[in-house]
Amino acid sequence: MQNFNYVALDQQGKEQYGTIEAEDKQDVRAQLRRLGLYGLEVTHDSEVIHEKGVTSELSKFLAEIGWVSNSKKIFFFRQMSLMLKSGLALTESLDMVTSIVGGKMGLIVRDMSGHIKGGGTFSDAISEAEIFPNMSEHMIRSAEATGELDVVMGRVADDMERKAEMKRDMTSAMLYPAITMLIALLMGYFLVATVIPKFAKIFENSGKKLPPETQRLIDLSQFFSDYGYFVLAGVVAFFVSLSYVRSTVSGRYVTDLIVLMIPVFGKVVKVGAMSQIGWGLSMLLQSGLTLVEALKIVEKLMPNSVIALEINKATNNVLIGRDLGSSLTSPFIDPLISQLASVGERTGGLVAIMLEAGKFYEENLKALSKTMATLVEPAAILIIGGMVMMVYIGFFKAMMGASS
Repeated sequence: MQNFNYVALDQQGKEQYGTIEAEDKQDVRAQLRRLGLYGLEVTHDSEVIHEKGVTSELSKFLAEIGWVSNSKKIFFFRQMSLMLKSGLALTESLDMVTSIVGGKMGLIVRDMSGHIKGGGTFSDAISEAEIFPNMSEHMIRSAEATGELDVVMGRVADDMERKAEMKRDMTSAMLYPAITMLIALLMGYFLVATVIPKFAKIFENSGKKLPPETQRLIDLSQFFSDYGYFVLAGVVAFFVSLSYVRSTVSGRYVTDLIVLMIPVFGKVVKVGAMSQIGWGLSMLLQSGLTLVEALKIVEKLMPNSVIALEINKATNNVLIGRDLGSSLTSPFIDPLISQLASVGERTGGLVAIMLEAGKFYEENLKALSKTMATLVEPAAILIIGGMVMMVYIGFFKAMMGASS
């Protein structure tokens, strides 16, 4: 006889854990059936030791150095939602997903399953995995109390899918302008470092006085030839200094405030934040969190510290008894958000109204991204055309002067 560890379901659907003596795994399952239990997982002592000694260590190592794509995370939440809706237990669902996803994600899900079998909560397992969005942990923690875990898992998947789609749209909208600007910079460097110095030698040998346009081009080329490394060092020093400034609370606030004041780009940042407020409040309140809890989580989701501080002020105002609409009144928060919040509170439809606000600002964000891309594209073309035109004017004026 050998010792086997088992995880089983009783007639009420609750998980039972224990150790039983049997000849083999089939004998274990037969004994469990006689006890009125349905065996979910049966492992031998030697297997447990092997898993803890080798597989667990390997899984932790891979979890630290690996990377899980966003699509796999969405797939995880989507599959968990479907399995829980079908009536499977949480650990059984996790074990099935482990075999489906495989790779590093499978190892992480296996660790999560082990955490729950050891008496931990699913929300704690999500937090310890450190690869999922912060909002998912809070939504799942609330769902564990309300019993709507399957529904909330679907909402988390929808939210992640929506954000991934928005990111793809913005990336595709800005890709062409970014490539155009890069070409402009490379062409400018090529003209200054290669073309203009060759022209300078030709015109110097002619003995004629160079036109002002040509002389300016030669002076510019000479400047970059003499001080190019200092210019590069200055650019690197600027970005290093900016990174240090943003590492401080006051520095990040000032730089974020400057970003909000930049035409077009600042509006894109603000509209994106308004979309986050609408979607975040809607999903968190729908998942059973209180308004104060939802506001605190939305504050952490804000990428801009100026707007995050305004959300923090709104949270404190709600705590002392003010309504959400007046609490969200701020120069850095769009007036429509506070107006919609006031209407939602009066009518009792805050969740639905915030959801519509999120959709509205998301559409605005897509339109603004396309507008910004449309503005950058002709600007880059003008820069390239202007550089080429300056070189041609300087070249032909010098040639005409030399020929005369």
